[in-house]
Amino acid sequence: MVDVQTLGSVSLTVGAGYGGDPEWQHGQWKGRDWTSASEYDLTDPGIVGRLPYSTVGHIARVTCEGSVGHGMFEHAVMGRHDPSGFKGWLDMAP
Repeated sequence: MVDVQTLGSVSLTVGAGYGGDPEWQHGQWKGRDWTSASEYDLTDPGIVGRLPYSTVGHIARVTCEGSVGHGMFEHAVMGRHDPSGFKGWLDMAP
C-alpha cells in the first residue's frame, strides 16, 4: 500500500511557464547560462483569475512499505470526466 499525504500545493500557471506567462514557456530555450526571477502578487485579481485554470504541483510525504519519501507531483483535469462532472475543457469543479 502507498500512502500519500499532501503537505501543500502551488499553481504552476503563474511563474512556472505552464501557460500564460508573458516572459517564457515551460521548456523554452533561452540560451546558455540564462537565469531569471519573478515575483507575483497572489492577491492581484489579474493573477488570481488565472489560478483555477492551472496544473497544480503538490508537495507530499509518501509512505510505502515502511519507507518514507518526499517529493512533488503534478496533476490537472482536462476535458470530459463524468465522475467529476466535467463536460468539457473549460468546466470547473461542480
